[in-house]
Amino acid sequence: MIRAHYPILIACTLLSGLSAQNQGPAPQGNAAPAPLSAAQPPASPSMAAQPSTAPLLPDDPTVYLGMTIADVLAQRGPPLGMAPIRGPEVWQDDVEFSWGDGCRFDWFDNHVWRIDFNSDYKGSVFGLFIGDASDKALSLLGQPHFVAVDGLVWRLPWRGFPVQLRIAIKDSVITDIAVFRADL
Repeated sequence: MIRAHYPILIACTLLSGLSAQNQGPAPQGNAAPAPLSAAQPPASPSMAAQPSTAPLLPDDPTVYLGMTIADVLAQRGPPLGMAPIRGPEVWQDDVEFSWGDGCRFDWFDNHVWRIDFNSDYKGSVFGLFIGDASDKALSLLGQPHFVAVDGLVWRLPWRGFPVQLRIAIKDSVITDIAVFRADL
C-alpha cells in the first residue's frame, strides 16, 4: 500500500520544499518530529497565518473526485498544509491536503477519493452549509440511504463510479460534510 502513496509523498516533498523557501532557514540538529495524532491532522502555523487563496469548490464538489494531484494543484494552487492520516488498518492510511478554507482532500493512488468539509468552509455542498439544521438535508436530498449514529449517508448515482455523501449531525445541526468514492 505504501507504493500507492509514492506519487503523493513525492508531491508533498516537493511542495514542502517550495513552502520552506518562504519560511526562512530550516532548523539545525537532530530533533525528531512530534508524533501525529490519528484523530486530527496537525495544525500548521502557516495555515493560521495565511488566508486561503483557493477558490470555493462548486456546489457539487464530486467533480474533483478522481482528479490527479496535478489537476487539483492547477485548479486550487498548492495546499497550505499536508498531513499523513493513519487508518485503522495500514491499507487505510491516507495523505491529506488542506488549503485553510475548511475543506480537505484525501488521496489514494494519486487521485482524490474523499473531500471533507468542516466548520471553516463557507461554501455550500449540494445546497447545504455547515451549521444548517439537519431537516434541511432531508428536504433537499430526500431520505438517506443509510442512517448512522452520528449522521446520514446518501448515494450519488450520477457519477461514473460509486459516490456517497455523508453528513455528520450533532444536536440536529450539520457539523461536517464529506463526499467520497465508496469503492476505495
